[in-house]
Amino acid sequence: MARNRTRPVRERDADPARRRRRHPLITADTRVIAVDIPNTQAASALPWGSYRTTVDAIEASAGLNLFDRIPAALQNEQEGGVDSGPTE
Repeated sequence: MARNRTRPVRERDADPARRRRRHPLITADTRVIAVDIPNTQAASALPWGSYRTTVDAIEASAGLNLFDRIPAALQNEQEGGVDSGPTE
């Protein structure tokens, strides 16, 4: 029989304001790759890198705000560009 184990909540984890202040380590140098691949058999005819797009385009089509926890200036920079790095 499995026992129900819970870990104690640390004081810093219990503070919602502190949790909101944290954000992933995303910088201007972080490579962000957004892809929009159609859900069809024909999609496999092209390499996945051909389907690269902007995070802004993904957000618009999905109705999401994906990088809302990073500073606005960095968010705009990261979301607006299409990755052009190597894919192999």
